[in-house]
Amino acid sequence: MEINGATSVTGILGYPIEHTLSPAIQNAAFRESGLNWVYLPFNVHPTKISEALLGLAACECRGLNVTMPHKKVVFDLMDKVEESALIFGAVNTVEFVDGQMIGHNTDGLGFLKSLEVEASFDPNGKRVLIIGAGASAHSIALSLASAGAAQIKLLNRTPEKAENIIRLVKSRFEGCAASIEDMRDTAQVVNCDLIVNATSVGMDINRGLPFSLDLLESGQIVFDVIYDPPETEFLKVARGRGARAMNGAGMLLYQGAAAFSIWTGLPAPIKSMAAALELALIRDETEETSAANKQPNGKDYTRREAGHTRSTERSQGD
Repeated sequence: MEINGATSVTGILGYPIEHTLSPAIQNAAFRESGLNWVYLPFNVHPTKISEALLGLAACECRGLNVTMPHKKVVFDLMDKVEESALIFGAVNTVEFVDGQMIGHNTDGLGFLKSLEVEASFDPNGKRVLIIGAGASAHSIALSLASAGAAQIKLLNRTPEKAENIIRLVKSRFEGCAASIEDMRDTAQVVNCDLIVNATSVGMDINRGLPFSLDLLESGQIVFDVIYDPPETEFLKVARGRGARAMNGAGMLLYQGAAAFSIWTGLPAPIKSMAAALELALIRDETEETSAANKQPNGKDYTRREAGHTRSTERSQGD
C-alpha cells in the first residue's frame, strides 16, 4: 500500500487501542477493492474525543470506527444519527458527508450476520439467554429483539445493571418477552435456542465459566463474544455437550464489513477481510506466547498479563 497525497484516511478511535485488529481487516479490504485508502488506529483519551473528531473532520477523514470507551459519548457528538445507532444509543461507525458527522451502529448487524452465516440461525420466534449486562449485552439484546426474538432472558451478577436493557427491549419491542433471571438457576439454559456469553469471563485474564452449562442439550447454539482465545472454556464445554459453539470473530468481521460499505458505497470483500482477520489472530497468539516466555524486570510474566491490555476490546467486538 502506497500512501500519497490522494490517499483517503479512515481509522478507529479507542482508548486503549494498541491491540485492535480492525486495521488489518480494513486495509485488506481497501487493497482488494483497489482503493487508495488507509485505516489507522487513533489512541484518544476520553477527555479529547470531541477534539479528535473535529480534527479528523477538518482533515477530510472519510470514516471512523469507534470502540470502547467512546461509543456513547460519540453518539452525542454527531450531527445526525441513523436508526441503527438510535436503537442502541451508541455509535460505532462515523461517516463524514458534506461537512457533517453521521453516526451508525453496525454491532447488531455484525452479530446477526455472524449467526446467519455461521449457524444458519434466524432469531425470529426464538428464545434467547444472554449472560451479562454491559455494552455487548445491550447491543445483542436489542438486535435480537429487533429481529423478532420471542423471548430474551438476562442473567447478571448485579440485576440492577440489567434493568435498563430489559426496560428498553420492553418499550421498543412489545412482541418480545424480556426478563431478568437468577444467575444461580442453572435450568435457565433449558429450552433456549441461543445462549450468549456477553461478559469478559473466559479471556486469558479472566478464565472460567460465566454460567453453568450442565443442562445444555445437543442442538442448542452457544455464542461467546470473546474471540481471543478463539475457544474459551465456555465454548469448549458447550461443544462437548453437543451444542453449536461460536466465538465473536464473525461479529467483528461482519460489523467491519458493514462499516466498509457505509464509507465506500461498495460491497465488502468478505473473503479477503476474513483471511486478514485469521492471520491477525494467529500473529496475535504467537506474540502473546512469546511474551509469556519472557520475564521482564526479573518477575514472572504470564500469558494472562500479556493479554491484560486487550481485555475490554476483545470482549466487545472491537
